[in-house]
Amino acid sequence: LNAVAVLQTALGPQELLGALHAIEAQCDRQRPYLNAPRTLDLDLLCHGTAVRHSSTLTVPHPRLTGRAFVLEPLMAVWSTLAADPFAPLPDVPCAADRVRLVQDQGVVRLSETL
Repeated sequence: LNAVAVLQTALGPQELLGALHAIEAQCDRQRPYLNAPRTLDLDLLCHGTAVRHSSTLTVPHPRLTGRAFVLEPLMAVWSTLAADPFAPLPDVPCAADRVRLVQDQGVVRLSETL
């Protein structure tokens, strides 16, 4: 199950990622090895128009445009975003094309709200 949340915060990208990791820890998220199966995975997809590349954080998320399970819910909340998360990515096609590029990945929408 995947979802996207839009929020306003005074936290910077690194601080917000730390807060997300704290929530995962409170929910007993284990990280035994890279890409291990997980019961909860909170990712920071974008932070306004910020662009960051560090050993612990890349914003926008480096695999944002290649995963239908991210793009589909993101497109559903697109109109509520204050900034285009793809603006810092000049080589990314238009919004409709992004979804078409990954439509064969088998994503199924369950409902508008859970």
